[in-house]
Amino acid sequence: MRTDKGNDRFAAIDGTTVSIAGRGLWDLGPNSPVGALDAHTRVLLQRELLRIWEQDRKTVVFVTHSVDEALYLADRIVVMTAHPGRVLEEIDVPFERPRSRATKGYGEMAERILELLEQNEK
Repeated sequence: MRTDKGNDRFAAIDGTTVSIAGRGLWDLGPNSPVGALDAHTRVLLQRELLRIWEQDRKTVVFVTHSVDEALYLADRIVVMTAHPGRVLEEIDVPFERPRSRATKGYGEMAERILELLEQNEK
């Protein structure tokens, strides 16, 4: 279900309502109610977020622990250390939109990010 109220947009998925106003931080991280969605519903939400983003192209700060989600949604990824939280590396995502997980190089870039995270754990 979607409704429009002025400039605010709402997406209701499995009883969880996410306010997407284009003016702030979307709390869709792993500690939010959306972080526990099943894989299919999460992909549907990602597509909906991109559809809404395409309309206004506002800057969005999206925090996720999913490398795949970061690659699929972001134009730039900031890889952070665990404790203390510091910027490890900033990565520009080179893939055109609309993006596909089957794009050549997508898997290799995911592997590169995972290697960065693993190296930081040592």
